[in-house]
Amino acid sequence: MALPVDTELAQALEKSYCQAACRGHEFLEPVHLLAVLYQSDGGVRALLTESGVNTAVLSQQLELALADLPRRKPNPTRRIRPSHDLLQLLAAAETHAARCEATATAPKYVLLAALSEWGVPHDVLARAGASRPFLEHAVRASDNLLTARFPTTPGVFSR
Repeated sequence: MALPVDTELAQALEKSYCQAACRGHEFLEPVHLLAVLYQSDGGVRALLTESGVNTAVLSQQLELALADLPRRKPNPTRRIRPSHDLLQLLAAAETHAARCEATATAPKYVLLAALSEWGVPHDVLARAGASRPFLEHAVRASDNLLTARFPTTPGVFSR
């Protein structure tokens, strides 16, 4: 069963596509998605900060990784396609979400997947000080906070 992506991740994927197009890239890569998630107002930056990531270094590493991507020759009829690496990252994020019994794939699972896999996303995050154990702890803490704020116990909101 495929989990749907949540609204924040869907919007980030759309913005990633625009970023890839504006930069003249042929493929939508994981680093496009990480850059957009990091720049967004969602909880990704807070999770990264809480897990000890140096955000200044991360911002610099993301920009360097984006600059290293190959540019395509201008061709208005050619669409930008998701790369094999991005599809693998999203599949791994879905696996993390399923393990956590989530109802949708959210950005925090993309971060966990990026730190679980090798490649550019892992390297960018690692250079900024990200580590999987600390990020997993921050994700669990955010999940526990959400559960405490919005209990799922049956009958809590009924009269």
